[in-house]
Amino acid sequence: MRAAALISLCLLVARPVHAWEPEQQLKAAGLTGGLIVQVGITKDSPALALRGLGERFHVRVLDADAAAVDAARTEMVAARLHGKMTAEVLRGPRLPFAEEVVNALVVCAPCALPADEMQRVLAPRGLLIQRKDGAWAVTPRPVPKEIDEWSHYLYDGSGNAVSRDRKVGPPKSFRWQAAPLHLRSHNYSAGFAGLVTAGGRVFHFLDEGTYLFDKGGTTEHWSLVARDAFNGASLWKRPLSGYGQPFFEDVSGQAVPDYVWRTPLTLNRRLVVQGQKVYVALNYRRGPLSVLDAATGRTLREIDLGGIVDEIVAEGERVICRVRTEIPLPDEKRTLAKAWQTTKELEKEGVPANEVRAELNARLLDALTAQKSEQVAAVDAASGRVLWRHDAPAVATQSLAMAGGRVVFHNYQKLLALDSTTGKVAWEYPCPVVHRRKFGVRNLLGNLLIADGKVLWTSSATGGGVCLNLADGKEIWRNPRLGETGGFAFPTGRRVVRGIVFSDSLGPRAAFRLADGGTVPTPDVGQMLTRGHHIRCFAGKATERFLILPHRGMEYLDLEGDQHMANDWLRGACSYGMMPANGLNYVTPDPCTCYAGARTVGFMALAAELPPELHKAPAADAPVRLAKGPAYSASQHAAPPEQAPDGWPMYRHDARRTGRASGVLSPKLLRAWMRPLGGEPSQATMAADHAYLVRKDSYELFCLEAGSGAVRWQKPFPGALDGPPTIVGDHLLIGCRDGHVYALRASDGTLAWRFLAAPQERLTLSGDRLENVWPVSASVLFHNGLVYAVAGRNSHLDGGVHLYALDPATGEVRHHRRLDGPWPDRETLRKGVVTETDLKKAEDSGQAQNVLKLIRTQHATGYDMNGAQADLLVTDGADLYMMKNKFTLSLEPIPLQRTYWTGLTPTGGKHLLANFGFLDDTMFHRSYWMYDEVWPGYGGGSGWAARAGTMVVIGEKQAYAAKHYTGGWYPTHKPGDGNRLVADTFAHINTSGALADRELLQRFRQYGNAPEIVRTAAPLWEATVPIIVRAMLVAPDGQGGELVFSAGIAEGTTQAEWDRSTAYRGPGKLLIHSGADGKQLAEYDLPACPVFDGLSAAEGRLLISMLDGQLLCLRADASRKASGNRGGDQE
Repeated sequence: MRAAALISLCLLVARPVHAWEPEQQLKAAGLTGGLIVQVGITKDSPALALRGLGERFHVRVLDADAAAVDAARTEMVAARLHGKMTAEVLRGPRLPFAEEVVNALVVCAPCALPADEMQRVLAPRGLLIQRKDGAWAVTPRPVPKEIDEWSHYLYDGSGNAVSRDRKVGPPKSFRWQAAPLHLRSHNYSAGFAGLVTAGGRVFHFLDEGTYLFDKGGTTEHWSLVARDAFNGASLWKRPLSGYGQPFFEDVSGQAVPDYVWRTPLTLNRRLVVQGQKVYVALNYRRGPLSVLDAATGRTLREIDLGGIVDEIVAEGERVICRVRTEIPLPDEKRTLAKAWQTTKELEKEGVPANEVRAELNARLLDALTAQKSEQVAAVDAASGRVLWRHDAPAVATQSLAMAGGRVVFHNYQKLLALDSTTGKVAWEYPCPVVHRRKFGVRNLLGNLLIADGKVLWTSSATGGGVCLNLADGKEIWRNPRLGETGGFAFPTGRRVVRGIVFSDSLGPRAAFRLADGGTVPTPDVGQMLTRGHHIRCFAGKATERFLILPHRGMEYLDLEGDQHMANDWLRGACSYGMMPANGLNYVTPDPCTCYAGARTVGFMALAAELPPELHKAPAADAPVRLAKGPAYSASQHAAPPEQAPDGWPMYRHDARRTGRASGVLSPKLLRAWMRPLGGEPSQATMAADHAYLVRKDSYELFCLEAGSGAVRWQKPFPGALDGPPTIVGDHLLIGCRDGHVYALRASDGTLAWRFLAAPQERLTLSGDRLENVWPVSASVLFHNGLVYAVAGRNSHLDGGVHLYALDPATGEVRHHRRLDGPWPDRETLRKGVVTETDLKKAEDSGQAQNVLKLIRTQHATGYDMNGAQADLLVTDGADLYMMKNKFTLSLEPIPLQRTYWTGLTPTGGKHLLANFGFLDDTMFHRSYWMYDEVWPGYGGGSGWAARAGTMVVIGEKQAYAAKHYTGGWYPTHKPGDGNRLVADTFAHINTSGALADRELLQRFRQYGNAPEIVRTAAPLWEATVPIIVRAMLVAPDGQGGELVFSAGIAEGTTQAEWDRSTAYRGPGKLLIHSGADGKQLAEYDLPACPVFDGLSAAEGRLLISMLDGQLLCLRADASRKASGNRGGDQE
């Protein structure tokens, strides 16, 4: 698989380029996006020399001269390029980047950078461009021999998912992250498929449809996405046609009830990459085999094979396709609404109730077996010419494989092998279906792979496993016990590593020799694989050293040593899982909520090795971490910092993150001003007649005059910003995702001090933005006279998460805490975990208390684990919280114990929490906010719990929640239903559904499953609003009561309106309700939908940050009646 890479390196050897122009040279090298670093600013190589590369590039300019860097930033801002282009001072001989993330390093001036340091940051195939002897020389970094590619869903055309990559191992270090944070829905089809990689790029299918209607109602938007494999930079995207639930193959026999994980297995098999070519079926139900240029996504040719290309495998110069004339549509009789009726009909036919699903499987198998029109076709990779066709007449799903000059598949009657050159039948092996009702999930008849010159076929439906000689089809051995490999809604699989066949289940007889079928012992890991809940809904993968199993997260079993590890803090996409390649672990997005607060989310690439010089990082309080700016002396000797009593000094107003304004607001509003800033504005903070907010895409902080909206100053930052600053006295405190905390003079933005909260400067890309491996969120917390900040992503990555308490005047460290792991030791791993099944058995035998004690104290259950995912800090007034972790004001951890296997954990203080973090703006249906004194763990609370929903604001005596979803554990939203605003007192108690009174649950129409978080008292009031709420705020009304402000976009009643509203396109709405009884007092039209959590208020003004890049200011209008008013966009 390294041949293409070696050829590329031979073509692109070090050579002089006498007339080098930066932009032209990089384009000539075939780069279409990525991270480019320019070292040195000179007359011949100015700061904007690479401005014309395009929006897919991220350019970082470094220079030792601070004045030159300041000038470069000014130029970038003036050219409206800041964000895609940034500049920073180069401090010393170390480059501030993670390993292997830079696509090109352009050295424009003499510098003291060591050669090995430049090679460290360059990605494989990355270009080092530097002056030598008066000319430019281009040197590509070779591809390390230790890494490998992954060109097919199951590694290559053989179907044996085993990589030769020697750098992949248990993940410990962050390399990059990209969208999405979550898959679309746990209730819908898997929206991520087909991940493959070659030539330093990754490719995959992605449904970019809305999160908000989780069971349909809006159009699915499927695309083929290409990214850089080493930094995640977006390269190109192609739309897919006809992909989605209305068109996917009928797999409903295995997926009653409807929709839940209902995705055909062949989706992963429609995308293959070979060298510089991508082979893909861009249309689900019609159209040719498309051949795309891997660098640009441009169509090179389209090959008509006379049907629907549903599976692709390739080897050498041959591309083999499964071609179908018809793909069965979903059977409406098996949808959720009719599942009960279908079950009763089958029972009337004499099918036992416990075999109904098996009979549905069997009937679907009968339909597939009856197909007589499928072909296997071969295409020449170089010319696109169709070489041969073979009438199958049917091809069992995922059975098509190719290796050693043979194309092998199962046609529901027998195994066939074709000569890959001629298409003639080389051999046949009778292997008919003998157990109709053992037909596997997702239309999978069985597993087929080729390894070591042998074909391994395993299937319960055809009577077990058989191993054949690849060359002539002669039987080597049979084993009737080798059938299904297990899995939850999606099948798992088998793979061959060095002649040994391993199964994902790893049972007592899960490993055996491919040569003769004899069993061999599996690695002795005790009960490590006893993790609770169920095995994952995807197959495992392997390298030649590690089995990567899908029991709960990703369990690594070391076949050469004892570096075993259970990584419950990782998860993968339903039907796909993860990909080990390029020396990295590619972790795909998921729709789950298990281990919330400790588990990572999103599409990520993780490395096995910690940063090589992490042990040399300066101590937390080392003076070198603190840099003093021109405004430092004034801040150092200023009066003790305070916050304006009538202001909005930090994100969501205060350290409790209440979203409650201090000053009075009126329901009678008119527009004071509107200021276009462009891009993605954040919520604003306000004090002393000034407003401060960031533009996230351009990494800029703006100061506006609150009375007129005039921009007083703006300041670019060297890394991404994700929220507004915190105002402390006459200074602004803001975290930057470059790993620093900055203190600025509020009047003009001059730097007072800068503190490096990250252990080191190690930049990479995350969400296509420049960030440190240990980022700091912007909205630092001011409480108890100190500024609290968090640097890092997850306690299991890069040595952990760092919490700091800093003196706001001087930047000096007052307290520091590092959260690392926890990493279970070998003995803990061998014990496994006590599960909910163990608890049920204990309850039946009267021993529940003993098991509950273990559940409270062990490092994990099947749903909850110890650890920390970084987030904004919040307080209950006495202590600090970060997701599921609690600290004293001196950052000492306060131990908490779960009380139930779901992870329900009393925290001892009522506070606002967000189970996936306050900055997660997706409104994913298993994410929610809640104001309570428990961490919900695995529990779902978005629909039923008190003081919980997609957003919550906290008033003086009660809390108000916007609920987009109904239900608890499987939250759902019916298009057109609008949102509910629900008010609850602080005294209303939430509990686990399993522990709640049955009569009470029925009264509130709650199910009462263990994963539910349910209310135990009726709300004070609730009101249905016709908008999707994206922002909220509560404020005093001046008459002893409160006003509840909610803003969003009208949901609509038609398909076109739903598609528009869930994309947040078009005008917005602002609604105002009485906090006392929920009566609507006013309604205003907005020019655009607000950004998520984009409301703030102070000094009688309401500020609304909107998705069209504008900041709108509304103020009281005593001349108008509030009720029914519209026209917030009017002067």
